[in-house]
Amino acid sequence: GRIAYALVAALTARRGEVRTGADVAAIIHDDQRATGVRLVGGEEITASSILSGADPRHTLLTLVGAPELPPEFVWHTQSIKMRGSVAKVHLLTDGNHGLPRGTLVIAPSVRYVERAFDAAKYGRMSSEPYLELTSNGPVVSIHFQFAPHNLRESEWSQERAVLERVAVETAANAFPQLKASIRETKSLTPLDLEQIYGLTEGDLNHGQLILDQMFFMRPMPGWSTHKTPIENLFLCGNGVHGGGGLSGASGRNAAKAVLKEL
Repeated sequence: GRIAYALVAALTARRGEVRTGADVAAIIHDDQRATGVRLVGGEEITASSILSGADPRHTLLTLVGAPELPPEFVWHTQSIKMRGSVAKVHLLTDGNHGLPRGTLVIAPSVRYVERAFDAAKYGRMSSEPYLELTSNGPVVSIHFQFAPHNLRESEWSQERAVLERVAVETAANAFPQLKASIRETKSLTPLDLEQIYGLTEGDLNHGQLILDQMFFMRPMPGWSTHKTPIENLFLCGNGVHGGGGLSGASGRNAAKAVLKEL
């Protein structure tokens, strides 16, 4: 959270403005040129350059719209491989959970991780998951892998309780005090990540990090410069070169691309 606050402070110090809770419904464009954004509430904001940190599919096919883009480009965008397989479980405890401050991983061996992933390959949630546990005070945040966006034999509305139970039991095997300390549990399934945060298929990386979707082929062949067919519209999120993860590299690269156009 401190990185986000530092970035906001740097922006506001230069007379910039950050607006939260301002969902974008569409990117306004005229004659293949972006001119602003329209918010869900109907407000329109004009700008000389638009940078989207949303994933490429959501930005181009939903906010811009497929009819406004070249057919071949639309096909490439639709072909971006996105397979979210991460869930989150947040625990509010009384503080006596027994975890050290910081982040630790539960993955006893390479074979353990392979077995955890095998379940996702067949559309099932891992029964022995890879976990990352982060704690700083009474809140424990669990990063759960693997949990496929598309379950083969069930729905996430039916599996949420199972997700929470498996996450807690796996963590409690290493930290026996954890269970008794829990006061409240909140989980985010891959479907939640899609519906709440606009992450297509719940993919945190905005596109799989595989060989044909990296470097000069990210997000797609021929479009690794952060530009799009819509003039003045740039991509700056995890789905372009420099992503995924939280390095900030894709945003820096996109900013440099915008400056070249000024």
